[in-house]
Amino acid sequence: MLLSRPSAPWLLLALFLALACDSSETATPDTLAVSPSTLDFGALTTGQTSSVQTIAVRNTGNATLTVTALILNGEGAGGFQLSAPALPFTLRPGLSETVEVVASPVVGGAFAATLTVESSHGTRTVALSGTATDPVSVTYLGNDGIMLAFEDKKVLIDAIHTNESPWVILPTAERTKLLMGQPPYDGIDLILITHNHGDHSNPTAINTVLMNNPGAWVIAPPQAQDGIEPARLLPVNMTIFGSEGVAGANDISLDILLMHHFDQFGNDFSNVQNYVYSVNLGGKNFLHVGDVEYETASFQPFDLANRDIEVIFMPTFNTLISAATRDLINAQVAPAHIVAMHFFDVPNEVPQVQQLFPSATLFTQAPTTITF
Repeated sequence: MLLSRPSAPWLLLALFLALACDSSETATPDTLAVSPSTLDFGALTTGQTSSVQTIAVRNTGNATLTVTALILNGEGAGGFQLSAPALPFTLRPGLSETVEVVASPVVGGAFAATLTVESSHGTRTVALSGTATDPVSVTYLGNDGIMLAFEDKKVLIDAIHTNESPWVILPTAERTKLLMGQPPYDGIDLILITHNHGDHSNPTAINTVLMNNPGAWVIAPPQAQDGIEPARLLPVNMTIFGSEGVAGANDISLDILLMHHFDQFGNDFSNVQNYVYSVNLGGKNFLHVGDVEYETASFQPFDLANRDIEVIFMPTFNTLISAATRDLINAQVAPAHIVAMHFFDVPNEVPQVQQLFPSATLFTQAPTTITF
């Protein structure tokens, strides 16, 4: 007896159903999830390490998955570091692990990378980004003197003084480099003088620096201008205490505040014109207060606490070292960083300052360079 052959359509349907059942048994579901899908580290300084940001790696399926690789790709990949469980690691259904990411850029500019997470149940990516700027360097040059440097801009503040003890002094060889405009003291853009006392300003030495830095300009209060080459003085002549001016040269901007000088050692300095300078470099505000009188009345008119002061450079010697001074600076300036200098008796004054300002940087030896 002959059996009839099944028709071709029935054969095709049976074959399709068999393959579909077999495929559903062997396919690997895509159950890997990561959150967030982007991390932005914002603005950083080159060499700075950011705060930690985290990525959750999660298993959203019903079967255990294995994370096999964490890969950083892109031109900025060297600016990021990962911390995660040792690879490979497994995730049971519904569980997650954390990958920590920090940014530590080594060159300026925008930087970005892609983090690829590979697993037995899928692949996901996270976009990483940030922006880096070069740091501003601060070089201590004895007594109350500093040099600010950012990219090709350089500013001296109270750095060209008489260089005499008992204040911290600059070694002779280094001072010669400063006066002669030799690296790193070449290409000075601005020379700022807070007041006319010799431990802050020496007109003869200032003229030598000007001669060796032909592009430099000087700003000084009227009382401190005598003896300085007139053609190199910018016309900032405030005489009313509590006044404020805005100035700039060579693409450097600054605010100038006229405040009273403090009294010390039995001297009445109340009529000494003391310029306080807020210099903006690298998007940061650096406040040098000269020999300012630490009184609320001196600071209050200027609302410095709302000016985002990155660093204050403040004199700390004798009766200036007090809890009242600390509280005044915190309330009236609220700086992110404090640099204490202008020491008169280093062995005795340093411990007092450290106790009052435990997180401050202390300049006790010249030259010393730090960055912000």
